[in-house]
Amino acid sequence: MLDFEIGLDGSGHLFCGGAAEKTQDGVLQLFEDLVAGLTARFIRVLGGLYAAGSYLGPVDAGVAVTGLSTAVSSYLSRDALRRHFRQPYGRDVYRRTGRFPAPSMAQDPRSIARELAFPLARAITHESYDPFS
Repeated sequence: MLDFEIGLDGSGHLFCGGAAEKTQDGVLQLFEDLVAGLTARFIRVLGGLYAAGSYLGPVDAGVAVTGLSTAVSSYLSRDALRRHFRQPYGRDVYRRTGRFPAPSMAQDPRSIARELAFPLARAITHESYDPFS
């Protein structure tokens, strides 16, 4: 499920109900690529909106992923050699926010998404995978 909303005030919200899924054996896997990709695309869309409106000021942006306490990396789960390094995230919620100039959201959304979402990928993969590379 993907829910995308833009408010009349220029605010935006993206909700994805599929950032993590339970496997047949009951293991909750976080899709790091999905979180990274959707974050970058959402930043780009908002950046385009602000550019079209000639807004040049600051924008507060953030990422929150909930229900993670037992989640493991889908990247580590796919790799038979690394599978034994999987460890649950250990916290229920990941949150990261930042303030960015509106023009940079359209010009370089990947860098902003990286700043917001990469710490989660780094933590859950034990620094072995970069979904932004």
